Amino acid sequence: MGAVYTQLSLKERRRIEDWWHAKVPVREMARVLHRSKSTIHREIKRNFWADDAFPKKYAGYFGHAAHLQSQKRRSVQRKLIRHPELCKAVVARIKLGWTPEQIGNRMIHDGAKQRVCQETISRLGQGNRRTHRTAEGKGRVGQETGCHATRHVAHRHTLPGGRRHLNKPAPKR
Repeated sequence: MGAVYTQLSLKERRRIEDWWHAKVPVREMARVLHRSKSTIHREIKRNFWADDAFPKKYAGYFGHAAHLQSQKRRSVQRKLIRHPELCKAVVARIKLGWTPEQIGNRMIHDGAKQRVCQETISRLGQGNRRTHRTAEGKGRVGQETGCHATRHVAHRHTLPGGRRHLNKPAPKR
C-alpha cells in the first residue's frame, strides 16, 4: 500500500525534548520512535525556541510548546473551514465551471477582503474522492465533502504516468 505519514504526538515530542536535553543522537531518537531522522531534524529545527532577550541557556526544544505551535500552524492552513462564506463563494464558482486560477485572480481583481490562493482551491477539488474522517471519527470513502469539513487521512499522490509520489526521485529510464 505505501507509507502512511502521521503527525508527531505530544508524547513523541516530549520524548524528543528529553532526549535533546540529554544529547541523544538524532539517529537514535528516530530509531526508537520509528521515524525518519529527517523528520526529527525538521521537528527540532522548526520548533527550536530562542529569544535574544534571554540568555542562551534558556534556548532549546520544548515538546509541549512545539505541539501547540504545530496545532496552530495546522489550524491556520484550514482557511476554507474557518471562513464558510468564502468556501461557499468558491464552490459556487467551481460549479459555474471556473478554474482555480480564474477564481483566485478574480478575488484579487475585485479586491476581496478574504481571498484564497489557487493551490487551496485545487486541493478543495481534489479532496472530494479521498478518504475522510468525520467529526465523529468514522471514515468515509469517496463522498462529497464540500469545504473540507472533515479531516484528511494520510495518503499518497499519483503523478502523471501512474507513478506514486514517495518523496524520492523517479528511477532513471
